Order: sequence, then C-alpha cells, then structure tokens
Amino acid sequence: MVAPKQLSAKKVARAIRDANGLLSFAAQSLGCSRQTVYEHIRKYACCAEAVEEARNKFVDVAESKMMKAVQSEQPWAVALICKTLGRKRGYVERTEHEVAGEGGGPLVMEFVVNDGKKRDKTADQPSAEAG
Repeated sequence: MVAPKQLSAKKVARAIRDANGLLSFAAQSLGCSRQTVYEHIRKYACCAEAVEEARNKFVDVAESKMMKAVQSEQPWAVALICKTLGRKRGYVERTEHEVAGEGGGPLVMEFVVNDGKKRDKTADQPSAEAG
C-alpha cells in the first residue's frame, strides 16, 4: 500500500474525479486505503472540492433521469417532483389526519402521575392542570 505522504493532493483529487466521487474506487486506483483518501479530503480543499463536484454531477445525472420519467408521465416521478420541488406551491403530504386512536377515534394517551397511579386522558380534551 502507498503511504499517505507519498500521495499528492492533486493526485488524490484526480483519482476522486476519475472514480466519479466513489471513494473506495479512488483508493483502490491509488493503491491506498479509503482512510487515506478521507484524510486527504479533510486536509486539502482540492480533494474536498473534487468530491463535491463529482457528487453534484451524479445528482445532475439522476435529475436528468427524473426529468425523462416525468416527461413520459410516470406517476411516481410526477408525484415525487410535486412533493419535493413543488412543496412551496402546496404539494405536500400531510400526516396529521393519519394519527388516530382505536377505530379512528380520538387518540388516548396514558399518563403516570408522580403518585404512581395511572390515568387515561383523551388527547383532544384540555388538561385539568392547564390553567
């Protein structure tokens, strides 16, 4: 294995780019451990930038595939875009109506008071202690 000191930051950054940001593959091509590559990423800005650049390209590829799926009217893709990119327009999944008690009734919570006695309380009823 190649010692970390024998690898220049420039060489590690190139290996990261060539491996499309997949760090295990970059380490393998350099003949070093993955830990060595991580150390270079922490220590040298050019290595960290190579990771960021490679991962952004990877996301760009994924987004282009997503665009094709939306254009071919794949329902899952349309829904995912609406839920993520369209959330500012109100396309969000709401879960507050999914939380209910038995049979769809009110949610019942059990409280243990300091005296050790158990008391049942319906969640939508105001607390007697709240003032």
